[in-house]
Amino acid sequence: MKRRHLIGVYTLAVGLLVFSGGIAHNLVRLPELGSAVAAGEMSPRFAGEQVVETFFAGAAMNVLGLLVMMLSLELRKGTRAAWRAVLVIGVFYLLFGLVAFFYRYPNLHLLGFAVTGALLCWPLVLWRKDFVAE
Repeated sequence: MKRRHLIGVYTLAVGLLVFSGGIAHNLVRLPELGSAVAAGEMSPRFAGEQVVETFFAGAAMNVLGLLVMMLSLELRKGTRAAWRAVLVIGVFYLLFGLVAFFYRYPNLHLLGFAVTGALLCWPLVLWRKDFVAE
C-alpha cells in the first residue's frame, strides 16, 4: 500500500478524532455551565455568553475535523494544496495547545490539542515529498 494512501486513512482517523472532540466539548462543557449557575458560582448573564462561546468552539472543532476528513481524500491523491491545508490545521492545533498550556496554568487537558496537532503534522512533514500533484 502506498504511503499516501496510509496518510489519507490516518488523517481521516485524526479528523474523526477532532470532530468527536468538538462534540465532546459541547456535551461536557454545557452542562457544567448550568451547574455553575445553579450553584451560584456564575451569573446567568455571564453564563449565557459562555454558552454561545462554548457552542462556537465546539462547532469550530467540528468544522476543522470535517475539513481534515474531506481533505484526506485529496491527500491520497498526493495533492499539495490538501497537504498545505491539513498542515496549517495541524500546526494551529499544536501551537494553540502549547501556548494555552504554558500561558496560564499547566492543565493537561490543553496538551490534548498539542498532541492532536502533532498527530496531524508528523506524517505530512515526514513524507512531504510524496505530495507534488497540484
